Order: sequence, then C-alpha cells, then structure tokens
Amino acid sequence: MDATSTQPSPSSSPSTSSVVEFYRGKSLFVTGATGFVGKVLVEKLLRSCPDVERIYLLMRAGARDGKPPSARLKDLFQSRAFSFSPTPLAFDKVVAVAGDMTKPGLGLSKEDRQMLIDNVSVVFHSAATVKFHGPMKEFVAQNVLGTEAIMQLGAEMKKLQVC
Repeated sequence: MDATSTQPSPSSSPSTSSVVEFYRGKSLFVTGATGFVGKVLVEKLLRSCPDVERIYLLMRAGARDGKPPSARLKDLFQSRAFSFSPTPLAFDKVVAVAGDMTKPGLGLSKEDRQMLIDNVSVVFHSAATVKFHGPMKEFVAQNVLGTEAIMQLGAEMKKLQVC
C-alpha cells in the first residue's frame, strides 16, 4: 500500500458494520449487568448497536437494600459507565427481568422465562461471585449451578444463535 492511500475509519470498517448488522433486530439476555464487565457491555451495546431490539437484564431484588429490579436498573443507568457516550443511549430498550442466579430456574417467573425463550437470540453470561472467602456452597450456587441454569435456559431458546 502506498503512502497516499487512506485506511477506512474504524467506525466504517467491514468488521464494525458486520457486528452492528448482526445485532440489528435481535434481543439479548445479559447476566451480571450490575458488575464492572456487565455495565461496560451494556453501555457498548447501546452505543454501538442502536438497532438492537431489546436487552433483557437478569436483576435480583435487593436482599440487602430491598430495591426491586426496576430501581436497580435506574441505579445502573446512573453509573459513570453510561456517562461517556456522545449521543443519548436508548435506555428504553433495556428491560429488568426479576431473577436470581442462585435460585432454581434462575428464580424467573413462568412469564419472564417464556418471554426469554421466545425472544432472545444472544446470551451474555457475566454474573459471578468473585469473593473467595465465605461459604463454598454460595460460590457453587452462583458460579456453577447458575451457569448450568443459563445453559439449560439457552437450550430452550427458540431464536438462540450465541450463548
């Protein structure tokens, strides 16, 4: 390539446009959205993939603070991770789904479980406990059994392409 040729800008590269195209019209399910990785993931999806249909976030009712998932969702959007976007983010595409990684069937209601089964194409599982002190039973419930429950739910998803 000679010195006078120009490279495409990163925002218009074929790989970027194919990612945006892949997510167009798809609904996603994200666990661990209140953690560091989850916040960054949700912000990036909202900013870079404006045509995503819906992003469902598994959120537990706050056992410690008593907040319902809808309040936890509001708190999530107040995070600094969502303050850097130069354009407004489509927060209305994000739906809090009440559940708990440590409960059987992820603690999902029948209606929410069916909604996920019928609509989700992509699952991002980033929920985990990263504390390494305390009862081993809790770590196994969250990190092992919770992951197994995600895989079982994914196996039922009618539109699933990536889990």
